[in-house]
Amino acid sequence: MGQLPLLEKSEEVRLEMIKFLGSECMIRCSGDTLKLVVGHLIQVLCISLGDPFHEIKKGASRAIVMLTELAGKEFSEMSEKLLRALLPNIGHAHSKVRIATLEAINSVVLCGLPAGIVGDVLVPAVRVLGLDRTIAVRETFFVYIAGWLGYRTDNKGTENLQCNEIVVDPRTYAPQLLPLLLLGLSDESADIAEMTLNLVEGVGEVYLKFEYYSEYMHAKMADKDSVGIPVDSDNFSADRDGLTGNDQMRGEATYHFQSNSIELKLPPPYKGRPGRGCRLMIQHYLGQLIHAVKKDLKQWTSNVRLGAACMLHALLILGEEKVVDYLDTLVPSLCCAVGDDDLAVARKAIVAIHVLGYNVSPDYWLSLVLDQVIPSTLSQAEVANGVVVLSNLLYGTPIQSLKEGTVGEISKQLCCANLGFRDHPAIKQQLIAVLESLIEKGGALCMPSCFELSILLLQLQSFDDDRQLQQHAALLMNNLACAVGLTSGKELIAMHTESLLGVVTAGYSEWLGSSSGTFLFKAFLQNAGNCVGPYLGTLLQVFSDCLNPEKDPALRLCFVELLDKLFEMHELGIWWQPHALQTIGGLLLPCSVWHIGKVAADIRHRAMSALGTFLRRDLCSKEHLVVLLHSQQLLHVVTACLEEDYYTDTRRVSCHVIEHIVRIVGSVLDDEQITVVSKSLQKRLDDSSDAVRLGILPAISNFLTVASSSSRNIDIKGFLSNLILHMDDPNEQIQESIYVVIENYTSQRPELVLEAVKSARERHQNVRCDQLWELATSIQSRFVQ
Repeated sequence: MGQLPLLEKSEEVRLEMIKFLGSECMIRCSGDTLKLVVGHLIQVLCISLGDPFHEIKKGASRAIVMLTELAGKEFSEMSEKLLRALLPNIGHAHSKVRIATLEAINSVVLCGLPAGIVGDVLVPAVRVLGLDRTIAVRETFFVYIAGWLGYRTDNKGTENLQCNEIVVDPRTYAPQLLPLLLLGLSDESADIAEMTLNLVEGVGEVYLKFEYYSEYMHAKMADKDSVGIPVDSDNFSADRDGLTGNDQMRGEATYHFQSNSIELKLPPPYKGRPGRGCRLMIQHYLGQLIHAVKKDLKQWTSNVRLGAACMLHALLILGEEKVVDYLDTLVPSLCCAVGDDDLAVARKAIVAIHVLGYNVSPDYWLSLVLDQVIPSTLSQAEVANGVVVLSNLLYGTPIQSLKEGTVGEISKQLCCANLGFRDHPAIKQQLIAVLESLIEKGGALCMPSCFELSILLLQLQSFDDDRQLQQHAALLMNNLACAVGLTSGKELIAMHTESLLGVVTAGYSEWLGSSSGTFLFKAFLQNAGNCVGPYLGTLLQVFSDCLNPEKDPALRLCFVELLDKLFEMHELGIWWQPHALQTIGGLLLPCSVWHIGKVAADIRHRAMSALGTFLRRDLCSKEHLVVLLHSQQLLHVVTACLEEDYYTDTRRVSCHVIEHIVRIVGSVLDDEQITVVSKSLQKRLDDSSDAVRLGILPAISNFLTVASSSSRNIDIKGFLSNLILHMDDPNEQIQESIYVVIENYTSQRPELVLEAVKSARERHQNVRCDQLWELATSIQSRFVQ
């Protein structure tokens, strides 16, 4: 068994030999005898550790534990060889083999290792055990790590009073071993996490004792006449931070993790501020530990990165405000971690950022974080990571730590970078979070920055494809207004309308349908309401330029739709009326002129819809509409759209336009115009679309009303005859609607209805004709009387 290849082929025999070696041979060896055979024993044990039979591996590990107890310090010279033989079994599939191996490694480490072996060999190999899938393995691992740092306990993590002697100076290997121990603070098992916290605090107390003893000895050497002070870690820890007696108690009592009057609770196992010794210990080695975290966060293995994120969380809790000296390393590392492909790593990093935001004032981290957000050379993903860090730092920042200058600097930088225009989901969502924290925590401090904040919120509202984002931004706009003493977001916009106009119209001559400026302009007008009323004359110049036929079709479509929405705003109604001629004649009618192509047809349809809205809401006076009629363009364009072949909907909305034209100026139409309107109306009665035939009837009703009161000689009888003929329409709804139109007209000119019905009854029988005959006869008889 002490050489390769193995001469003994039987696994059972080899197992019994290992058991005999560990339980009989070594126990009976005296110290001098053991020295003579220790080399041979180690040779056999090293080869047995590589045996394929797992029971032999366990037996060899137990034999090593026995050997270290017997040999003690004399064994340390050969410990490296045995350690290297043990380490491959850490990855064994059986958890009991891993535990037995860990117990043997613990015995070897406590006997002493050559310089450099801990950091170069031991730590990289055993790191995986901190994330082992078996609870018992992890529990044993963390207990032993604490022991290697000088805090000896039993396997439950409870202090072992029989062996609680400090045999190892924790400062020797603290930078290498502390990262392994800190992993346990984020263990998925609550019991292990709580046990690990006790271990960390225990190691911290051991650290304090060694620190105190070192300072005591240094002072004694400097002043041999000084009076000796008994070694007492409690006395030593009372004044480490300049706090003594009641001052220290007040310092502990006033330390709370809270933000915005809501406690920023630390996750289990923390139940409050961690012990003093462990905090001082971590703060002493903070630079080395953070450097290790930075390195591990860039590893390709997700488990290593997750362990680094967990360790970073613990470091920021224990390091408290001392981490300020390492922000230039921490901020880029956190930006890297929040963008990790492994969601668990990103979540743990975010929790760590909350703690950092609480412990460190924005004065220290602001410029470093903005450097990860603002530069134009950064990719979208890099900017997103930077904004995630910024938003979560602000989330953790206490209200009293947020200053007016901080709010102003963040608002100004984000606004100048046009961050709200970044079409990246994470950037948009996290920017909302940044603004929410600034408004909620800044309150009245936002007053000097409300212009920049308003621009950012308008930028976020410009994304039509994200309704939830728009609603959230609109809510924040109202919250910002309330924070600075106003009543609503519109009042906030009214306070900066002229300045905002300069921003939202900048460079409009270069806009395309996909330009961010287009969307910002749209969002501004939809939110401003009557605030832009006095500036409509200026805004119409922007509309005129962007609706030019030479412009991007998508831009023209967007602006026609925007006009339609603005016409629907009741508060803007009185402001449109003085600009009716320019709006209809300069904007809508040119867009309604026929041009070849699907895009042109779409623009015509939307322009006619907007014109219908403008007339329906009486935004154009009768006088202005008469001026437009005399130009001959209005009726020509509308009647052309009534005959649109490409879009049925264009004919349908044109019916509404002609309806309101007749309603407003029907009484002043000349003979030629009446003839044109009459022919267009009757032609739509034969339209192939039921919706168009039904939509034209209100216009016909208006036309008959104004024509009846006119003294001109028009063929009303022929019009009525055509209507009666269409009472045979296959659509019953159209039949009924035509009957209602004629019925209403009967009260004005019953004699003309009688003549038309009489002529129709001679050609075909129709129940509705009989009803109209009876109605007209009855009304006429009352007129005669």
